[in-house]
Amino acid sequence: MGRWSSYAANGHGGNRLLMERPRVNYAVSILEVASPDMSASDIIHREAAWKTKLGSRSHGLNAN
Repeated sequence: MGRWSSYAANGHGGNRLLMERPRVNYAVSILEVASPDMSASDIIHREAAWKTKLGSRSHGLNAN
């Protein structure tokens, strides 16, 4: 939740590619809710899987 609060507060949440763009309205969606029992590495793995599935590194704003 803290990370998404950062996006709402400053429009980029620390995302370098969003920092380079003008702040305009955009939509975000929650794709998956992680269990509180998941490890940080499992959550990072799930996030990477979504980035791959959605092509957000090659066709979006995910540089990492």
